[in-house]
Amino acid sequence: MEAAMKSFKDKADFEVKWRPFFLNPSLPKEGVDKLTMYKEKFGEARMQQMIPHMQQVGRDSGINFSYGGKVANTMDSHRVMNWALKQSVAAQDAVCEKLFAAYFEQEKNIGSEDVLVNCAKEAGLDAEACRQMLREGGETQEVLDDIEGFQRKMRISGVPHFVINGKEQLSGAQEADTFAGIFEKIVR
Repeated sequence: MEAAMKSFKDKADFEVKWRPFFLNPSLPKEGVDKLTMYKEKFGEARMQQMIPHMQQVGRDSGINFSYGGKVANTMDSHRVMNWALKQSVAAQDAVCEKLFAAYFEQEKNIGSEDVLVNCAKEAGLDAEACRQMLREGGETQEVLDDIEGFQRKMRISGVPHFVINGKEQLSGAQEADTFAGIFEKIVR
């Protein structure tokens, strides 16, 4: 999507808003071993094929996927994303990039308050305000309402899922050309 957006920067303005989605809401905050969970979910043989493929796809996009670390409940990360959005769309995007790097590349537990606060800080946001929001339970209802309303309304059942201009929808990883085709149709 980002490559297609760059190719259309002179033709259109883009605003990316990240929405919450719970892949596994029953996970604990402290997390479970990422690789063990993936092996249980997909099987050992499939993981031996998936990991090298995903690592190559990631490298081609500038992402250094790592499969160590933990996978945890993402409610608090969604709360931080929603809190950042209230500051600006750019702030939310910056926090999202930091969260993705922490989880996918740095093997950090994004269920950890310290990791979440650090991601907000690295994105240029007020770390102590973020910590306070997390400790006070802020944004919880807003995240739940967004999932209940938007996700169900748009019939979203997996991620990634893209809603473009409130109408066009794409589910799953897509090539830049797929996005470019939709963008072209919109700007005509």
